[in-house]
Amino acid sequence: MKLILVLLLVCNGITSAQTIQRSVMGSGGGISTNGTNSLRGTISQTAIGRTTQSPAFQSVGFWYSASQIIRLSGFGSLITIPSVEVQAGETVRIPLLLQQSSHLLETSAKTFTAKITFNASILEPKGNQFPYKRIGNQGELTIIGTIHDTLGVLAEMEFTAKLGDAEKTPLTIQSFLWNETNRVKILTKDGNVNLNGLCREGDTVRLIKRSNSASLINAYPNPASKSSTIEYQLSEQGHTTMYLIDEQGKIKTPLFDMNSVQSGHYSFDADLQFVSSGSYFLLLKTPSELFSKRFIIEH
Repeated sequence: MKLILVLLLVCNGITSAQTIQRSVMGSGGGISTNGTNSLRGTISQTAIGRTTQSPAFQSVGFWYSASQIIRLSGFGSLITIPSVEVQAGETVRIPLLLQQSSHLLETSAKTFTAKITFNASILEPKGNQFPYKRIGNQGELTIIGTIHDTLGVLAEMEFTAKLGDAEKTPLTIQSFLWNETNRVKILTKDGNVNLNGLCREGDTVRLIKRSNSASLINAYPNPASKSSTIEYQLSEQGHTTMYLIDEQGKIKTPLFDMNSVQSGHYSFDADLQFVSSGSYFLLLKTPSELFSKRFIIEH
């Protein structure tokens, strides 16, 4: 089958003064553009851990390697934390995801225990949902939960971001166990929290500059009603998808699915008038990374 690729021009550079052209993505697909590069995508039935890709682009990136390992292991699971950007003083909710699994429910796996570590000078857990301890500047959450399906959100971590001794922190899955069995192959992928924007603390002002790495930068308005403008930064070429999932981790609506994407800064208007009101995660998935942003729809 002949595959027609849309050739994209390489972005010459991004400045804060750049005007980003936008167009609408609805139920039939659309165009995402940065004024130089245009990405044309069509809606596909993607979900967490399940994507429809061209064979020409399938065998690259972390996700492909992880899928192969899980498939060959017989009983397998991929546990991930997406990366997020947040300003100091804001509250951020970050999911722990069962991104992919193989024959998981055929085992005795029902509950799990995860230990998540991070820089505690940047993130402060909210509430008492999970046991928390801090030694120096290392924080550790212990999450114990139950699985209900082969894919989905296992738990949500809620933090307050604050000025600390760094501009970002890894969210490291220090350990993950299925409590009832050791038969399941467990793969993990850590996330990052990046502080962004102008931060003030007393008389001290720090400007934290956004790097050229990939990120899901903004969605506005949020909460949204009929549409929302979504901005994102890409740093690698390859298969890229964006979609909404609900709080159980189930796909609500794909926004785009494209085989070949150049690095650059992009923006598009998402048509949300047929999406039910609710609380969601907006997920951006590149060949090697996963990014999330909390997203509310109110009709």
